[in-house]
Amino acid sequence: MIGGRRERISVKRRTRTQRADGGFDVTPTVIATRWASVRPVQTRADEREQAGRLQGSCTYLIEIDNKVELTADDVIVWDTAGGAEMNVREVRREGSRPFTMQIVAELGTVISG
Repeated sequence: MIGGRRERISVKRRTRTQRADGGFDVTPTVIATRWASVRPVQTRADEREQAGRLQGSCTYLIEIDNKVELTADDVIVWDTAGGAEMNVREVRREGSRPFTMQIVAELGTVISG
């Protein structure tokens, strides 16, 4: 744990593996686990009811070391918040050789599949 990085996150990526019958399976694979700073930056008021529960979304700014190649197709798993899953919306790296990266991620809208 470094400084303000008090939250544990994992990065999941969907990977295709070929089956013996020639078809493909898509499975989520954890590609990295890091200590992170996670801060809420926006909460949406467009709450909806799903499966009998009220559900909204919140945008977070996550800062981690710059050792993971992220894509918008990856999913952030907030391990220290009960395994909540967030969609990656944007990855920010400042400067020519940044030590950290910022990830804009949205909780409450993860698309599985």
